[in-house]
Amino acid sequence: MRLRVAKRRELVKIFIANGAPRRDGFTEELVCLFAEGAEAAGAEVDIARLASLDVRPCRGCFACWVREDGSCAQRDDMDELLPRYLEADALV
Repeated sequence: MRLRVAKRRELVKIFIANGAPRRDGFTEELVCLFAEGAEAAGAEVDIARLASLDVRPCRGCFACWVREDGSCAQRDDMDELLPRYLEADALV
């Protein structure tokens, strides 16, 4: 029987969406501990603090369906957030 050696994986990107309203609270502490462990295991971690962002709800205008690039008609912090989310291999 021959053992197979797994190929080394590329760097895993983890996107953490922290929706807690308070900074320095229990959720923030858990997020930081998780991020530290993930980074120690070799992952790249990106944390977004959602409470500090201006992300408005969908207006249902279907502009994203009509536009060639699928972008939203609203200009808010989702413009910055969405690419970070889409680049990630995992979401927390």
